[in-house]
Amino acid sequence: MFIIEMVENQLSEREVRIQKVHKIKAMGIVPYAQSFSKKDMMGNIISAYQDKELRDINDIILNPVNQVKTAGRVMLYRGHGKLAFARLLDSTEQIQLMFHRDNCVIVNENGEKLFSLPSGEEEMSAYKFMEKMVDMGDFIGVEGEIFRTHKGELTIFVSAFTFLSKTIRPLPEKFHGIQDQEDIYRKRYLDMTMNPESYQRFLLKSKFYKVLRDFYTQEGFVEIQTPILDNAASGAAARPFVTHHNDFDVDVYLRIAFETSLKKATVGRFEKVFEIGQDFRNE
Repeated sequence: MFIIEMVENQLSEREVRIQKVHKIKAMGIVPYAQSFSKKDMMGNIISAYQDKELRDINDIILNPVNQVKTAGRVMLYRGHGKLAFARLLDSTEQIQLMFHRDNCVIVNENGEKLFSLPSGEEEMSAYKFMEKMVDMGDFIGVEGEIFRTHKGELTIFVSAFTFLSKTIRPLPEKFHGIQDQEDIYRKRYLDMTMNPESYQRFLLKSKFYKVLRDFYTQEGFVEIQTPILDNAASGAAARPFVTHHNDFDVDVYLRIAFETSLKKATVGRFEKVFEIGQDFRNE
């Protein structure tokens, strides 16, 4: 036993998570689910139940009802004996989850709700599976009833959960987040996961594009797509990126401006045109 623990301590967190993938498969659970029917976004749950009168948690434990069904990424997990709490994050909001040792089942790929799973010579309860097999960053789907904690926080009492996806690489430590500026630029997916402000900036960018597109459309402009690769670099004074087209044996250039192509479109009967896209300048 001591030797096994020493070996496990020497493994990286990535290797430990890979081992968990194999253990999860051995228990009859698919570590990367094909689908999950998510019915409620977390932002909608919070807005819908914020002012509603909700049942007391003691009544819910005795007779839970599946009011909501949602899914997301596990951002925090902490156990307290018979109870465990987690935070689940989706594209709209995050919400607290509560698990009770005696009122929790896991759903397999066949839709069967299981209180326990085979784990070697013993059985592992669904509650224990959540504690031992689910790591921060993993995706799960949950079904349950909404209640308020003593502090007034909306929480889902989870009566059933589905394991959706095991993450192999651990997320950055939550308190410090991503500190390296190079990682922030090159791993935007991590930055958006750990930093709500970065995620909001990308949402704002999408909304800005929509407003801009709607404005031009209402003013009678036609949106077109112009070539990204061209035989000549034109439209602005800048050094272009150059690549080679093997089939035609010619050099082609990433565009450095829309101007020339948009003007060509006006020759072809269009009077007002616009494009939202990217330029590439090798500077």
